[in-house]
Amino acid sequence: MSILIQSCEQPFEPLVENDRYHFTIHGVLDASADTQWVRVMPVRDSIFTSPKPLGADVSITRLSTGEKITLEDSLFELRQGYYAWNYWTDEDILPDEDYLFAAVNQEGDSSTVHIQVPPEFPPPIVIYGGNSPIGQIFIEGIENIAVVDIIFYFHVFSNGTSSPLIKQGYSQLDDIRESADGTQVVYAYPGEGKRRIGEQYRGGDMTVVHEKQELLIVSGGPGWPDTEGLSEPERFLPGAISNVRNGLGVLPGAVSMVLPFKGCFDEEGERVPCEPLKSKPLLDLDK
Repeated sequence: MSILIQSCEQPFEPLVENDRYHFTIHGVLDASADTQWVRVMPVRDSIFTSPKPLGADVSITRLSTGEKITLEDSLFELRQGYYAWNYWTDEDILPDEDYLFAAVNQEGDSSTVHIQVPPEFPPPIVIYGGNSPIGQIFIEGIENIAVVDIIFYFHVFSNGTSSPLIKQGYSQLDDIRESADGTQVVYAYPGEGKRRIGEQYRGGDMTVVHEKQELLIVSGGPGWPDTEGLSEPERFLPGAISNVRNGLGVLPGAVSMVLPFKGCFDEEGERVPCEPLKSKPLLDLDK
């Protein structure tokens, strides 16, 4: 996810005589979210410093039915004097469906994205005890596991004061194995995440107090960006990982699930999937 987030924040390199790219589009169309947020900005060679209306028509069309959703615009001030337009809708996006996202300017020029939202998947079985150095996550029904993150929530105490609740995630994607029956098993190491957080806030009288741990799993659609083999600079070249036609950026489809990171059991003591929590936005577009 860091690739998607960073791509929202990177300055765009000037394009000489640009008549091909109309908009930059960044976000995730997540069937699990109650509100969809997508950043839409004109392709430009300078930072956007004007709050004037973008004047774009932005929509999502469900291709199986032709049903069209018009998104509302919302101006965000990223920091003083720098602005971005985020478009949103609280209409349902359905799993296992194809959509067309379109942004059209006043001259009729458009940037579009064909988005394939993957099917829903059942909650995984988690084997983890609070004091164990390792956990196991048994995942079924996902063709492309795009994200497996342990999310830590904690406070940092220093000089007698407490920080606001801090959220920090660590990927477990490098520790996926496939079992004989096709189940994908993630070996998760929460202790490593806690160690890194401790090192990050080490020094003086700082103390880290952990509140809870959550598990974020994302099934990515076919448009999920593949950055394997690309160097850090190459990832931000115009069009390097873009799935936008006549534009730049990344807007894949996804189904996400947030769970408590712990083992759960039924009344007979049999291990069962934990009840999913309310899904959270996958991207922070107010930066």
